[in-house]
Amino acid sequence: MPTFSLEIIADVLSRLPVKSLLRLRCVSHLWRALIDSPHFIKTHLSRSIQTNTNTAVVIGERGTLHSLDLDSIDQATPITFPFKYYDSFHLRRPNPRTLRHFFGPIRTLALFNPSTRKYLVLPALDVLYPNCGPVTVLDDYGFAYDAINDDYNVLRVLEFRDWNYKCIDSEARVFSLKSNSWSRIPSCAYRYPDRKIWARQVKNAVHTIGTKGFIREGDRVIVAFKAGTKEFSVVPKMEKCYTDVSVDVLEGCLCLLGGYGQYCTDVWVMRDYGVKESWTRLFTIAPPVVGAYRILSPLAYSRCRGEVLLNFNDKKLIWYDLRKKSVRDAPVRGLPSMCSAEVYVKSLVLLDGCGKVEVKKQKGQVQTEEKKNKKKKRGVKWATLKALVGDPRAECESLRA
Repeated sequence: MPTFSLEIIADVLSRLPVKSLLRLRCVSHLWRALIDSPHFIKTHLSRSIQTNTNTAVVIGERGTLHSLDLDSIDQATPITFPFKYYDSFHLRRPNPRTLRHFFGPIRTLALFNPSTRKYLVLPALDVLYPNCGPVTVLDDYGFAYDAINDDYNVLRVLEFRDWNYKCIDSEARVFSLKSNSWSRIPSCAYRYPDRKIWARQVKNAVHTIGTKGFIREGDRVIVAFKAGTKEFSVVPKMEKCYTDVSVDVLEGCLCLLGGYGQYCTDVWVMRDYGVKESWTRLFTIAPPVVGAYRILSPLAYSRCRGEVLLNFNDKKLIWYDLRKKSVRDAPVRGLPSMCSAEVYVKSLVLLDGCGKVEVKKQKGQVQTEEKKNKKKKRGVKWATLKALVGDPRAECESLRA
């Protein structure tokens, strides 16, 4: 039989969905090492983002998770949840690089990859209260990929309010997946009046709406936290003023939703990140197209890009037709109800050092002569694999299952 080079095998495998790759890890030790290697994981994820494939919606409701492929949005698939004793949890918005983070009833923070079912409970972090009497603490979280250091970060911002609910101080911490530890960063001099969850990542930064200074009123700005530099900054927005403002992400573009109460919302997208003049109004949704709503967030375009999938009131999904300016329900089989929905990209990203694979040797394990001979025969392939993805043996204590 003709054999293919590892370059061709790696290229073909990088185009497959995650579910197929998880099964193909059982083909051989060589394939397992290739699929588990950091280089392959990054290549597969990068290709998925560039081609807008392997994209799904994760839906949460009453301690359960379901996944909804955008290619087959009519059928939901249950996700095995690693924690069994949760009365409730909240999905938090990460970047499009596939991991989710959530809270349990005791405020335990964890990272979870729905594709691999791997999770990591983050170290507990104490709160340093200001010395100014009784305070109310409000917390907010963001999740970002640090492309500069090839790391995943969790941002925690705390606001301390006095008895009059006035913000008197704030604190910011960043968790590094590589070091598995928290670090303190300079506080952000912005207040978050509406407690909006930080939107998914765009250009190495996560975003939210804030006001300048620790005051109740003020001009609302788009606050960005850059994962690479660990700094806060402001992204320019259009001059138009709205009563209600929130930010989101739509297919890699920063998105602003501006409304006047619960009946009318303008949806804007920033075509060129950081350029004020690039803000473009995508559509306006208002009666009689829809009734009153509390939550409206864009999730994804349809394949033909003629419609936008929206999360409506955290109760159902709807399609908005950009040409007809009309909406229709997006019924989903296998989903009794929903309370939140977020987009993610399916990937093989691990939670033990950003892709590093560790397999412990079994005690008393002895290598037979037959295995030694097989290993010698694979010498040429190992050399090629090392050239492609680095030496997997340096990342594994053992490649044996």
